[in-house]
Amino acid sequence: MANLKGSHEPGSRAQELLPIFSWALYELALKFFMLNIVALYFVRWVTLEKGAPEFVYSVFFGLSTLGVAVMSPAIGVIADRSGSKDRFLFGFTLSAVFLSALLSGVDRLYPALVIFALANFFAQNSAVIYNALLSDVAPKERRGLVSGLGKMIGYLGAVVALYLIRPIVTAHGYRATFLPSALLYLAFSLPALLFVHGPPSGRTPLRSVLRTEKPKHIFVQLKQTLHFPGMPYFLAASFCFAVPVNIVLLFMSVLATQLYGLNEVQIINLIAFSTVFAVIGSGAAGYLSDRLGSLRTLYCIFVFWMFGFIFGALVRQPELYPVLGGVIGLALGSVWTVARALALSLVPREKIGQFFGLFNLAGYLAAVAGALYWGIAVFLLRSWGPFRYRLALLSLNIFMLVALSFLRRIKLDAEAGQ
Repeated sequence: MANLKGSHEPGSRAQELLPIFSWALYELALKFFMLNIVALYFVRWVTLEKGAPEFVYSVFFGLSTLGVAVMSPAIGVIADRSGSKDRFLFGFTLSAVFLSALLSGVDRLYPALVIFALANFFAQNSAVIYNALLSDVAPKERRGLVSGLGKMIGYLGAVVALYLIRPIVTAHGYRATFLPSALLYLAFSLPALLFVHGPPSGRTPLRSVLRTEKPKHIFVQLKQTLHFPGMPYFLAASFCFAVPVNIVLLFMSVLATQLYGLNEVQIINLIAFSTVFAVIGSGAAGYLSDRLGSLRTLYCIFVFWMFGFIFGALVRQPELYPVLGGVIGLALGSVWTVARALALSLVPREKIGQFFGLFNLAGYLAAVAGALYWGIAVFLLRSWGPFRYRLALLSLNIFMLVALSFLRRIKLDAEAGQ
């Protein structure tokens, strides 16, 4: 594992930092797929150029995401047992890159949707393995800072991804963006594929693990993960805070229009402004997590989210919208940074992969629950007119209060070094 306090021999510092920055760059690499292909241009190609209803895209994306949710815990177990997280990252990344590039040569709708669903499956699973590799690149006392570095670079990457690809869209259309996005995904992931490795000892041949790991055995190991101190409460808290966070991510543009009357240009400016503060929040939260402890820092972040929901529901003055954008950015940038660092405090290193599989499952379930909750809440409050969005936004504090109650139950055993 990299050790920031290691030897002072010439070149040793660079050898220690190289895996850390290579790992952090992977977050940027993922943005070229998650933002340019998933969130922006493939869905526009399907709906605008091909004329398919949004429901068709949702079905293929949903099936792909369901596959990730079901398979990622088992993949985490196998990656831990074989000591092969780096090899899984390599395989998943190259598969996602190849399939993304393949999209640029496919003009028929349904073959393209199948290829996209497979690419999303591999890219999402690579993100699970990437998170698990944090324990292999960062020393325990710097995990919050390194986690924050990854998020900072990832949010900066969102801006880079937008501005690098936008001229291609303007000149050549949506399908022309798939190949350059895939190549940039590959380019920024190469440092992690080359320089980020799991522990040199404890590897079991992957073929042997695949022969011996039966579904029942995998289920037993996943169940055992829940027995670590604080783990059930952490997963419950993660689900509860991820519900409102996903609502904000999914419906931010709708809220900006319905609550504040912002037009498209103003919304883009608000998102860009929020991204700058997400970068700041990621770095600051990672630093505070190492200084104050990840559990205490996450508790403060949840309280900050509650303030953000109250502020967002009450604000009416146009001059306060940039302040709201800053609050959203700080909250988004900090919460995932510290949650990832806290997770590594709860789980032994040899179980990190299977834990992030469960963490990933909780996140996807929260995304589904959040979309359903928001739709039902806005529907039930329809008699309140536009004010219903303010009431629905305030109601999200219920999830944060429940998440706080679960956080209070987590006990970190500092003497055990968890």
